Amino acid sequence: MTPAGEPFIVHCGKCRHEWALGFCPMLVDTAVKVMKRPCPACGSRKVYAGPVPRPTAQGDVVAWIDHGDTGVSSETIWYALHLRMRRPKGVDVPYDPEDFGRCYRLLQVMPAWKARLQEVVVFCPAWAPLVAAWERLTTLYEEELPTGKAPRLYARMQQLRGETS
Repeated sequence: MTPAGEPFIVHCGKCRHEWALGFCPMLVDTAVKVMKRPCPACGSRKVYAGPVPRPTAQGDVVAWIDHGDTGVSSETIWYALHLRMRRPKGVDVPYDPEDFGRCYRLLQVMPAWKARLQEVVVFCPAWAPLVAAWERLTTLYEEELPTGKAPRLYARMQQLRGETS
């Protein structure tokens, strides 16, 4: 939550441009309205509240959770492998390439965790098909990342979750 008198910061999910929308406190209706505006740098409508996620040094798991490049699925990995004694507010699997990318980047920060992904299945059984196919999903992600679109990764993720045949 942004403290009173501080700027309400947003960033573009495409080009990572960061700007202030105004100052807090701000009415929720006003915040929603201004967040629907496109990015002034690239025109993208993928605008997120909060600062741009910062890179995290390898092995710094605490900095990773604090720097904003997180989502429910990547936080599920974090909790399963780092804070097993405390359950997060939400536990889930990645649903699209953006979710997968956050999980992928967490495992770049904590490469030793890749070998422990089976522990995530114990924590959240819905992860089982994704963990079993993790190497292939990673390959698809890395192949499609430069294009900015990941239709093969998305299709495979849907198939693994049983959403398509």
